Amino acid sequence: MTYTCAEIYDTLADDYDTHFQDDVSLAENEAIFQWLRPKSNGTICDMGCGTGLLLEYLNIPPEQYVGVDVSQEMLNHARNKFPQHNFIHADIQGSVPLHDHQFNTILMLFGTLSYCNAPYAVVDEIERLLQPGGIFFVMLCADAYQKRPTHIINNCKQDDIYFQTYNYEETSKMFQRFGDVEIFGFSPVDLNGTDDITSDIMVKSITTDTIEMQDRYFLVVTGHA
Repeated sequence: MTYTCAEIYDTLADDYDTHFQDDVSLAENEAIFQWLRPKSNGTICDMGCGTGLLLEYLNIPPEQYVGVDVSQEMLNHARNKFPQHNFIHADIQGSVPLHDHQFNTILMLFGTLSYCNAPYAVVDEIERLLQPGGIFFVMLCADAYQKRPTHIINNCKQDDIYFQTYNYEETSKMFQRFGDVEIFGFSPVDLNGTDDITSDIMVKSITTDTIEMQDRYFLVVTGHA
């Protein structure tokens, strides 16, 4: 039986944040947000915001932030942690109840798009919501992701949840409508036995080499409307 993304994440919500406390995740998070801090400006839409992890790392004023997620339980946790910020319960694969061209920046982290069975509909929403010249930053789970020592789907049977990995060619095609598109591979595969996993190690693992990308857990795609 395949459950919807909302059903899976409603079930995981109470323990969700604990999945990001291992050494690999903490180093990845710091590297991601170290990279994002100078890039995230103006009004921000956090698509697939979950429990609001982004706000734990980036100091975004409430009036500049909107988080969107399909899981009501995840949003309940986000609202408890950040009661001044705006969170919307909606499916990013449909028409999110937000205005056209409302945001300077759209962020979609931690492979959210890999759990969407209509990814091009999500890309349509990114295009609709971005202001002209606005930027986006999207993380997708790469083909090597399931080799990662820990990940959120460890505790789900393969048939329980829709999950799709992506390679460079698929990602490039999906985002070709945007300007100045760049695709990076992020996070090394072989971390087993590494004694000191730091954000610097993660940053050094970022590559634009399409061959090296095959050994990365995530693909990161950026560009502008």
